[in-house]
Amino acid sequence: MIQKNDTLTLHCDRLGSELEGVCSHDGMAIFVPGALPGEDVETLIVKTQPRYAFGKLLSVNTPSPDRAEPRCPVYDKCGGCSGQHMSYQATLDAKRAQVFDNLTRIGKIELPECSPILGSSQT
Repeated sequence: MIQKNDTLTLHCDRLGSELEGVCSHDGMAIFVPGALPGEDVETLIVKTQPRYAFGKLLSVNTPSPDRAEPRCPVYDKCGGCSGQHMSYQATLDAKRAQVFDNLTRIGKIELPECSPILGSSQT
């Protein structure tokens, strides 16, 4: 059972709707702002619910190749924007995946998987 103030080493599986890392531990989803998919991170649990928890990123043990230095000097303290810890291309890919998922899963619209990504160098 995960409890508040536990420190855990987690593997980030994917990004959530606010570009926060989504990790899992013993079947429970843990949302960790600042974590990227593929990273192993040290996390302090700050809030628990019956089916999920929220963590604070303490350190990144295995950084993602998509990790970037935020342009804003107060990015980690402010919370006013998300995604600056990711490369531009990774941010575009994540947002495209969110829109695609919303249209296909929620909207039940059939779309081709290989739609071009706007704003990227890929065609």
